[in-house]
Formats: sequence, structure tokens, C-alpha cells
Amino acid sequence: MTGSEVGGPGSRVRVAVIAAVARNGVMGADGGVPWHVPEDLRRFRRITSGHSVVMGGRTWQSVGTPFPERQNIVVGWKPAGVSRRFEFVDSLEEAFRVASRPPPIFVIGGLSVYVPALRVAQHLYLTEIHHDFDGDVVFPRISMDDWLQVRRERRRMSGRDGLAYDFVDYVRRDAAGAEVSPGPPRL
Repeated sequence: MTGSEVGGPGSRVRVAVIAAVARNGVMGADGGVPWHVPEDLRRFRRITSGHSVVMGGRTWQSVGTPFPERQNIVVGWKPAGVSRRFEFVDSLEEAFRVASRPPPIFVIGGLSVYVPALRVAQHLYLTEIHHDFDGDVVFPRISMDDWLQVRRERRRMSGRDGLAYDFVDYVRRDAAGAEVSPGPPRL
């Protein structure tokens, strides 16, 4: 999988990655998310509705139910007796081939699908949480030199000690693909 050509020779698939990431790179803890930001959940729904969403097995386990108004594709895990509202595939490439909703295809986590998806994604939608959290899953390290910020919305949850966060949209600067390695993002 290189550049924006995935899913076979001559095929051009638009891929977007969407994630919420703490200042120290944490994005998950104990099979869940270590914060609760209702506005982030509403943004996720607004951006991904009507599209195909691709997730890894651990993310599928933590979600538990299909996202409505989306094609739900799970990579790398095929349990028996699961609702037909999920599609299970063996690889990210296969997920891109079976995605049938309008582009882009949204990769929603976790780490096992973020790493290869970030190499081909053209769009990156981050919720940057301005707080450090303890956790056991960290967003892959990416070079921000590969991404151009096109939008930033500063937000704060209500209350005196409300959590500050930004909604940030990035586009890839070129089609060459980003060098991705595990570790906190350099944001």
C-alpha cells in the first residue's frame, strides 16, 4: 500500500483518519477512552455518518454496537455469531475494497489499523486534548511536516476546570506517505 493507491492497481481510494489524542499521545486506556468529551462524540458522528468506518478488533470490542448510518468494517478478527451489521475482513486493503459508502473511508482505530492507514491517508481529523492521561494505547508518531493544518477550533468543556481541547483538520502535503512509528504525536 503506497500513496493514495490502495485496493488494487489503478484504484484511488480516499482515506481519512479520525482520532482523539491526549497531549502525551494517549488515546486509550483499559479498552476505552480515559476522558468523556460529548462534543467530540457529536463531531465524530457528524463527520463519519454516511461513510464507511474501519476499525481493528480491539476497537470493535470496545464499541460493541455498530455505528448507525455507517458501513462498519472490522479488520483482523472474525468472531462467530456476530450481527451482520458488521463486516469482518482480513486486512486493511480488503477493508478498502469492500467499503461501499461515499468517500472518504474513515479509519477510526485502533493502533493496528492507524499505523498502516496513516501511510496512505489524505485527511487527518484530530481532537487534540490539552491534558495528559494515563493509558495503554498511544497514537502513532507522525511527522507534522507531512500534514497541513486547514482548520482549528479551540474548545473548552463547561465548568471552572473544564477540559480544553481543539478540533483540528489536516490534509496531507503530498502523496508520498508519512513515516509512521509508534509513540506520542509531535503536535
